[in-house]
Amino acid sequence: MDAASAELRPPGTLGPLAAICLVNLFFSGKIESAVPSLACSGKPEQHTERRGVIYSPSWPLNYPPDVNCSWYIQGDRGDVITISFKNFDLEDSPKCSVDWLMIGPSSKREEYRVCGSFIPPSFISARDHVWIVFHADPSSSGQAQGFRLSYIR
Repeated sequence: MDAASAELRPPGTLGPLAAICLVNLFFSGKIESAVPSLACSGKPEQHTERRGVIYSPSWPLNYPPDVNCSWYIQGDRGDVITISFKNFDLEDSPKCSVDWLMIGPSSKREEYRVCGSFIPPSFISARDHVWIVFHADPSSSGQAQGFRLSYIR
């Protein structure tokens, strides 16, 4: 951004991105952005780190309706990946048909599909890779916070 396109604000005021980062700092103790990530842009967000944290769009604020996000965790040959949920609040529906989080060995083959507000049990992969797919239906109420999970391989 150049000086001509910079937004001018009175001294001591915050812009929307700074306010979101402060909210995340308050809730998580880390400076992380609630700005939508690559995972929700139509391309999977790849993770190859030994451990990490993944959260729903707009976390810790409520997630928006009509969004699809995907993450791919790739371990080393022989690794097992354990996913643990720290926070979980998705709109509940019969058979998790409206909003859901799916975990499986491919983006099309689910082993684990969850929704609702109870923290799900940990998931342990049978392979050295895992897909995580989050879907919020266009009819979603926008009143659920979403999820925050951690993984280790």
